[in-house]
Amino acid sequence: LIRVIYLALVLYLYPQFCACLLYAVGRHESIPNWISSNGFEGESPGNMYVITIYLSAQTITTVGYGDITPVTIRERVLLIFIFLCSSVILGYIIGTIASILAEMSSFTQENW
Repeated sequence: LIRVIYLALVLYLYPQFCACLLYAVGRHESIPNWISSNGFEGESPGNMYVITIYLSAQTITTVGYGDITPVTIRERVLLIFIFLCSSVILGYIIGTIASILAEMSSFTQENW
């Protein structure tokens, strides 16, 4: 149960952290940046939250549709860092899920 809770926290907090980084870099970069070049300048804070979570989820899951792209070197460097960290996090998540399923399978076989 503790591993499942920890996994849920990682699944929730890591995209939040990435989204905050992406937003901060976009807001502090000179124009053009990923926010202005993709037409998100006038968006409300709620919409920007959804947009940054969307970009974060694309990056983490390695889908990368390409509809939102980095423009400056800092944005590209940040996304490279997020790519590398995400591959480790994604491996951890998949490994943990596989481990939990294996434990559940052995538990049911022992008690069956």
